[in-house]
Amino acid sequence: MSVDLIAVLDMGASAVRLVVAEVATGQPPRIIEEGSRGVLLGRDTFSSGAIRPQTAEATLVALEGFRHIAETYKVSRVRAVATSAVREARNSELFLDRIRGRTGIEFEVINEAEESRLVYLAVRDKEPAQLRPGFPPDAQGVGDALVSAKGASEPPSPNTSVLAKSILELGIVGLALIAAVLGSIVVRGFRIRRRLRDPGLIAMASAILGLMIWGIAYTVKAQYLDFDPLNLYFWLFTGVLFKLAVIDRAEAAPRERPPETKSSLPPSQPVRVPQQA
Repeated sequence: MSVDLIAVLDMGASAVRLVVAEVATGQPPRIIEEGSRGVLLGRDTFSSGAIRPQTAEATLVALEGFRHIAETYKVSRVRAVATSAVREARNSELFLDRIRGRTGIEFEVINEAEESRLVYLAVRDKEPAQLRPGFPPDAQGVGDALVSAKGASEPPSPNTSVLAKSILELGIVGLALIAAVLGSIVVRGFRIRRRLRDPGLIAMASAILGLMIWGIAYTVKAQYLDFDPLNLYFWLFTGVLFKLAVIDRAEAAPRERPPETKSSLPPSQPVRVPQQA
């Protein structure tokens, strides 16, 4: 039975985390070392859109310490991932270049779907007592999933089911609310289409409804509504669909205006005023 010693670096919105673990085929990973350093990358990215030099320097110091720990354990491989705080920063490329040049660590920026997949893999087989108190699932999920046998060997999958993500983040009640909102949009769309009279607007409503239903159905197996710009188009077309009834009434109003009635009274004759001599 082969045993690999691997290290995982998870650079999140509020901390940089290291996990060193033994991974054996057919066995759950055995975590040997864990470390975390609070670095507020998310504060910079989500407030100003870029990572500040002071925060970048603090991150580099933390990564140098973690690299030293990984070298001490003589790990066979290192996987480093960065999530939303780096993914959405304007200067992410420059920031990652500095990390590469100073520490030699190559970070992979994963998308939201892959991040959710890793969190799901980390917590799906754990009992509640196995989850570390005080840590939300996303804080303890990405690193744990990456050191697991499945998380370390499987390639990233962008087609994470929205059902798994919704249940994980919102629970059954949240999933039911999402289904109710999307279902009400489709039902209202069909009602609007039935009330339309203009053939062009009917064709437009049918096309938008078809696109929306396809998008909702595809979301069951992938993150259609989470990806830009597809999510923006979905809600844009929803607004257009809801406005079609107003456009139809405005166009029909001139056609339905009643004809002007002609008066049956004879036209009035001009009154002549006699002139005095």
